Amino acid sequence: MGKRHHGKGEANSASASRGCSAAVGAGVAGVAAAHADAVRDDAHVAEATGAAGLAGAASAASTDAARLVDAASAAHAAAQSSDAPFFSVVLPAYGSEPYLAAALGDLQDQLFTDWEAIVVNDCSPDGSLAIAQQFAAADARIRVVSHEVNQGLSAARNTGLAAVQGRYVWFPDPDDRYDFTFLQSVYNSLQQHEAPVVMVGHVEEFYDASGKVERVQEFTFSQESAHLGKTKLRKHVLEFEKGTHYGYAWNKVYERSYLQQGGFTFTEDLPLIEDIEFNIRVFQDLPGMNVIGAPLYRYAKREAGNLTSKFVPRYYEVHRTRIELLRNQLDSWGLLDAGAKATLGALYARYILSALERNKQKESGMSGSAQKEWLQGVFADELFGELVPCAQADSQALRLCLKPLQQRNASKCLALGGAIHAAKNGALHNVFVKLKSGR
Repeated sequence: MGKRHHGKGEANSASASRGCSAAVGAGVAGVAAAHADAVRDDAHVAEATGAAGLAGAASAASTDAARLVDAASAAHAAAQSSDAPFFSVVLPAYGSEPYLAAALGDLQDQLFTDWEAIVVNDCSPDGSLAIAQQFAAADARIRVVSHEVNQGLSAARNTGLAAVQGRYVWFPDPDDRYDFTFLQSVYNSLQQHEAPVVMVGHVEEFYDASGKVERVQEFTFSQESAHLGKTKLRKHVLEFEKGTHYGYAWNKVYERSYLQQGGFTFTEDLPLIEDIEFNIRVFQDLPGMNVIGAPLYRYAKREAGNLTSKFVPRYYEVHRTRIELLRNQLDSWGLLDAGAKATLGALYARYILSALERNKQKESGMSGSAQKEWLQGVFADELFGELVPCAQADSQALRLCLKPLQQRNASKCLALGGAIHAAKNGALHNVFVKLKSGR
């Protein structure tokens, strides 16, 4: 079964398998030139991201420090006894033609140079493969692996993971941007304290349908740089989840041997939550982790092609699974206390509200009576009964929405879903987006 993927959290489609005969488009030279002019010009980047974007990613002091250790990085690479690089970068590519050259350019601009990149062409129908091949022909550190049929994001990552040779593996998205100190900062952190995972702060850049940056939001840590042992790490997991850090794979670098020993790969045919499901398994017995506070990763949230803002038939199902997995993990660690239930309940309530809005979309095919029946099923769910009554709102918007959920008032909840749908798709769209982001 063929699958589309590689949008932000994009689900696998149910389309039939298809070959790659039309995957390579014409005009590669023009595409590369457009990228060179449009996305690698520093002035353009500074304008697009604003003061909280690239400028906030690293201070002048940290930049100077990274440059000072560049010589040490080169010495490390020269002294290695094997040809295996320190870092392996896995870049799944599907529909990535407008962004892939910029992403590969960001890798080539890294201060730390001991890396390899595996571009996994997941039978992309555009010029992604040709762009990847062009870069690979000019840089021996870049390799291209192709699927004969489209298999999906998780499968593409797994293909890349099976092909890498580096000590640590990173899974960035090809439509995002990476600060030139990213790999050097991770390497420095590991020289201070070895760890099986390093997690890095990030910036989220919100693009409208025309590709214009609407706003920029930083997600960093209270510590600029730190090592968290097992006990402290587990106590911070919910904080990381609330801050949107825990659920992503692209903001983490993983020790390859740790993944191999645990048999960790990405679960295929699991839309929207493949990253956090992977991380929950990886973190279950994780002995410790390093964190880097600086927002060195620029995550692009694009309205066009962003499945998290569109109708997904399994949306509620997979996000209920997300909450249940988190709940079970905390319980296994002996950390499912009243505070944890309050936080999980609030997160769960957000997903229910989003599902109520999505059920209002015509793509759902749900009548009013079907929506009410669905909601009654949610109310009867044991997970709902355990967590939602305990939920504590962390924003005014959620505070207003929680009450009818906690009262199990179906009529008010359905009306609320309709109001959210109207706000999301009408004149109040921008207000809705800002309220939604106020976690």
